[in-house]
Amino acid sequence: MKSWRDAGHPGNGEVGLRVPIYVSDTEEKAYDEPRESALASMTSLAERVGVSASREGTTGNWQAESELLSNMTYDDWLRDKVVYGTPDRVSDRLIQLQEELHLSQIIYEVNFGRKIPYLLQTKCLRMLSEMVLPKLK
Repeated sequence: MKSWRDAGHPGNGEVGLRVPIYVSDTEEKAYDEPRESALASMTSLAERVGVSASREGTTGNWQAESELLSNMTYDDWLRDKVVYGTPDRVSDRLIQLQEELHLSQIIYEVNFGRKIPYLLQTKCLRMLSEMVLPKLK
């Protein structure tokens, strides 16, 4: 926000976050149901970042970034890359992120990795719409 105001812009500006979200009835289901899909996405991302390391004009150590991503566990991603859990847990985490990052918008993805079955996606969306989003500012 400071940079926004220092640049002479009025107000606070818009701050958005894109985050994979998965909501289920229990913590166990919220952990297990999206796991295979999330792991596939994690592997794919690490591979894409590794390929970027050899591209002409690339700056930074993309190979090291690829290795860092490859060494992350599912639990590492759950800790700070995705928001998965019961409606209460997901609500609490999103409210925390809104407050810490001064978010004005959240873009969510319920099929991180593109392997979550359609029925689970729709169940997640229903729970998100009915039990999580109403609690957000």
